[in-house]
This record gives sequence, C-alpha cells and structure tokens, in this order.
Amino acid sequence: MDQLLIAQGSKIGLHAIYPQQAIPLVRAAHDRGVVWPLVKGVDNGGIAIDVKKIEPRTLTITRFVNTAEDAAQDVIHWSPADMHDHAQRALDAVWLRLNAGEKAAADWIEPLNEASPPGVEGWQAFGEYLCELVQGANERGMKLALPACNAGTPEWAEAQALAETGLFGRMKASWLPGPDGGAAPARGHILTLHEGWADDKSPVDKGFGDPIPGAPVVPGAGSMCFRYRYLYSLLEERDEVVPLVISEFYGGGGYQQPVADQVARFAWYDREARKDPYVLALLPFTVDPSPNWRAADYTYCYPAVLDYLAQEKDKTNAVTSIPPATPAPTHRVTATLLNVRQFPFTGAVEPPKVATLPQGTAVSVLGIYQPAALPFGWGCLSKDGNQWVSMQWLAAIG
Repeated sequence: MDQLLIAQGSKIGLHAIYPQQAIPLVRAAHDRGVVWPLVKGVDNGGIAIDVKKIEPRTLTITRFVNTAEDAAQDVIHWSPADMHDHAQRALDAVWLRLNAGEKAAADWIEPLNEASPPGVEGWQAFGEYLCELVQGANERGMKLALPACNAGTPEWAEAQALAETGLFGRMKASWLPGPDGGAAPARGHILTLHEGWADDKSPVDKGFGDPIPGAPVVPGAGSMCFRYRYLYSLLEERDEVVPLVISEFYGGGGYQQPVADQVARFAWYDREARKDPYVLALLPFTVDPSPNWRAADYTYCYPAVLDYLAQEKDKTNAVTSIPPATPAPTHRVTATLLNVRQFPFTGAVEPPKVATLPQGTAVSVLGIYQPAALPFGWGCLSKDGNQWVSMQWLAAIG
C-alpha cells in the first residue's frame, strides 16, 4: 500500500468557507517556496481548482453542507436498505453539484459532518452506514474523507464497535495500487476528525495525557487533543491504519488572542501531530468565515502562520510507523563519536544535536529517511521521531 506522507514541514493547512484570503495565502506560500499541505473548501468546488493551479502539491478536500444528511440522523433506526438510500443521497448532494474540473481537483470529498450516534449500538450502526458510503463512493470513483467526528469522540467502546464493522479495512483496501501497477500517485479514502477546544478559556493542551474510560495506556494521547491516538492504537493492532486529517482544529482561548499566542497554540499541536506519519494535515477552523461563522475567524493570524510554515519547511517529520516494541539492535556505530540529531540533515537546516554515541554502540534503526538527493540515509532511533543518525556511520549487525 502506497499511502501519502507529509515528510517535511508543518502540517497546518487551511479550512476556507468564503474564499477571500485563502487563495492569496496559497499564492504567497508558493512565491516563498512553501507548500500548504492541504486546503479544504466548503460549499465551493472551485477552491480546489484555484489551489491546484497555483500549487499542485497541495492536497484538497471539498465539502458541501447538507443539513438533511450531514450528521446521519437516526442511523441507529435505519435498515440496510435505509442505509443504502441515505448513502446515495449523501454522495449525490456533493457529487452532482460538482463539474468535471471540480471533481478532478478535489483529492477527497467530505460528505458528512459531526455525526453523534448514541452509544455503542449507535456507533456500530454508524460504521455499517459508513461502509455503505465507501461502497457507493467506490462505484462512482470518488475518494472520501469521513466521517468528521466531533471533538472528544468516540469513546473507547464506541471506537471498538466502529472498527468491528470492517470500515477501516475497506478504507485501507482502497489504497491498493490499480492495474497500472501503481505508476500514478495512490489515493484512497481517509479519516477525518475534529479536535481541540472551541471555548475562550481552555489552554490548548488541556486534557493532554488524560486517559479515556476503558482505553489502554497510549503515550501522547489525550481526552481532547490527540484523542485520535487512542483510536489509532486500535487501528495499528488491526493493521488498518489509514491517513488522517484533522479537518477542524480549535486552539482554545477564543479567537481574539494576540497573533503570537494564537500561532503558538497551533505550533504546539503541529509539533505533536508531525510525530504521527499517518497525519496529513490539521486545519484550524476557520479562515474566510461565512456570516454565520464570523465569530470563529483565524484569518487575522494566518500571515504569521505562513511565516511559521516557512521556518519549518525543511524540517523532517516522522515517516515511519511506531513499532509496538523496541526491536533487537540492528546496527553498530563505526564512527569514533556519532552525533544524534533531532531530525535528518538535508543540507538546508542543521538539526540540533541531542546526544552522541561512542564507537561500537549497538542501536535499533526503526526507519530510514533517504530522498533521492541524499547520498546517505538517516536512521530513526526513537519512537517519538526525535533521534536520528547518519546511516553513513552505521554497519548492519550480522
């Protein structure tokens, strides 16, 4: 399976409703050699076209608000036939509103938003319905971003029920290369979730490290921000990991903070999310709000967000999945004294030195990062992705 990775730079993207500053921000980034990882457009299929014309490497999601189907109301009461009919209507509500150019420019369609099924049985029914959506999308050649869960959901038992429906296995299967052998970039269905605090008092890291009822201990997870790590611990056990976009992110503290304070909240979440290779982007909600969302406007701080992206653009993100346990040593240090760096050196920004290893030290290489331009790869030594060494100075054991 060839899934996407955002191997370098910030994962902060744009969520745009009324495109006023979003496209100028895409253009400004392009002019500075910076790529927004992802732009999501709401109620406007042309946003994806405009983004791709300026920067084809930026990923895109298109969503149309559909109050009749958005939240899968009453899914627990639907028969299989009802689920099929609702799925077709939800897909039609977006697909039939897009012209050929808009369909081609959208990497993913997001047909639902913030469903809240009741309890374990509700989440099981919701998962069965989502399987119908995936099947319907496969028949149309659509790639979906779903289901845009509310921040703070699902609970652990609900996540287990959702996974047991086979949803994530179906989503992962959509990433298999086609008959061309995978020559074209792979695209498949992705997961979207909402995270963070929308109130005007909470710090962004409130609840970080907190357990949720019934869940195993998962390092770096939380009750609100990074709650997704509980779900992904389950998906990793099932070998059903799919790419993730935080399609609405709330930094807490309200929308009128000083620019530097607001960007610092985004950056805290960004630095953590970049440790998870399956995360493609986080989208603060929102820039360019509609009249109904004028109170939720992050547009004012986005010039500074772009400065942050420019600052981070050459820094390497985690590109290998975290293994369940530390394997036996695989390499031995050949240099007299080997520097351990916070991220791989690509010739642009010298990574901070975090440790040194004497000659003969046995280490476990958890993953290797080596773009075509690098003569030697860089090996990752830590599960958190913050310890890297040059493979030039390692020899395989045995």
